[in-house]
Amino acid sequence: MLYILYSNLSEEIQRQTCAHELGHIKCMHRDNIAYTSTNTLFVTDKQENDANIFLCYLFLSEYTKTELMELTKKQIANMIGVEERVVNLL
Repeated sequence: MLYILYSNLSEEIQRQTCAHELGHIKCMHRDNIAYTSTNTLFVTDKQENDANIFLCYLFLSEYTKTELMELTKKQIANMIGVEERVVNLL
């Protein structure tokens, strides 16, 4: 499997993209999401959500439960650089 990160993307976007794609690998998603969503009626939302959940857990692993319990979901989203809807998946 080959992933290409474009150097014109910010470091934060590259980090998020790597974590998201790693989520697909760890969740054993084997579909070509770009092809599947464009050329079939197969719904890929679950796989995308799985990858985003993995991204959140990966980024949140550097914080303690106590630190996170004091924050709102919006604050957590800002802290790890994702949209609040991604944190709402947890």
